[in-house]
Amino acid sequence: MPLVRIQSDPRARLKPCLRCGYSLRNNPDARVCPECGLSVWLTLGGNDDLEMSNPQWLRRLALAAGLLAGANVALFGGVGMIHFGKYLWNGNPRFTTFLSWPYDVVLPWFLVAYLGLSALGLFLLGGHEGRYPERARSRRTMALAGAGVAAVFVLWLIVWQLTRNTRPPMFLVVVALCGQAAAGWMYLAEVARRVPSQRARRLCRGLAIALGIAVLALIFSGSFRLFLALVNPWSRFALGWTLFLLIYPPLAVGLLAYFARTFHKASQAARRNWEPEPGAT
Repeated sequence: MPLVRIQSDPRARLKPCLRCGYSLRNNPDARVCPECGLSVWLTLGGNDDLEMSNPQWLRRLALAAGLLAGANVALFGGVGMIHFGKYLWNGNPRFTTFLSWPYDVVLPWFLVAYLGLSALGLFLLGGHEGRYPERARSRRTMALAGAGVAAVFVLWLIVWQLTRNTRPPMFLVVVALCGQAAAGWMYLAEVARRVPSQRARRLCRGLAIALGIAVLALIFSGSFRLFLALVNPWSRFALGWTLFLLIYPPLAVGLLAYFARTFHKASQAARRNWEPEPGAT
C-alpha cells in the first residue's frame, strides 16, 4: 500500500485569522494563530455558523435581541393605549380636549420607551463582530444608523414632553420608527443565515418589507390615515394600519425572543471553539 504524504496548501493560508485578522501566509505549518492562539482549522474551515463565531459578540446579540423584544412590548402597550385609553380618560375633568388625553399625555412615553430600547438594542446589534473578514458591514452600519435615528427622536420626544414646545411631527416619528426597525431586521436576516434558519431569515425580511410598505402607504396616503388610526382605528380607512399595529409587535417579540435564546445557546458552544488552544501564546 503506497504511502501518501499530506501537506498543507500554502494558498489556503492566505486567509486572515478569524479572530484577530493576522495573516497566516508565512506560517504554513502552524497549528494555531501565532498572534491570538485561535486554532487554524477554524479559520481554514470556512464555517461561519454561530457556534464557530465570537462568543462575546453572540452574548451581545442575545442582549440586543432581548432589548428589542422589550421595545416591541412597549410598542404594543402604546397600541393598547390607542385602542382602550380613551375609555379610561372619558369623564375625567382634567382632560377636556381631544389632544389632552392619551395621545399627548401617555402615548409619547410609550414611544420614548420603544425608541429608547430600540436605540440601545440596535447599538449593541451593530457592534463589530470581532471576526475577519467582515461580511455584513453595510447592514451593521445600517443598524448603527437606525440606533442614531431612534436616539434623536427619543431626545426630541422627551424635550417636548418636558417643555411642551416644538412637538415632533407624527409623520416623521412613524417614518423613523419604521426605518430604524427595518434596519435591525435586515441585519438580523443576515445573521439568521448563520443560525442557520431559512424560516427566521424569511420572517426578518418579511417584517422589513412590511415596514417599508407601511412607510410608503403613509407617504402616498398622507398623515390623515394615521390620524384616523388614532381616532377611529376600526374605521374602513384606518383598518389596514390598525391590523398592522396589532399583528406586528407580538410577531416581532416572538421572533426576537427566539433570536435571544438562539444567540445565548450558540455563545456557550462558541466559547469552546473560540478559546485559544491550550499552551498557545
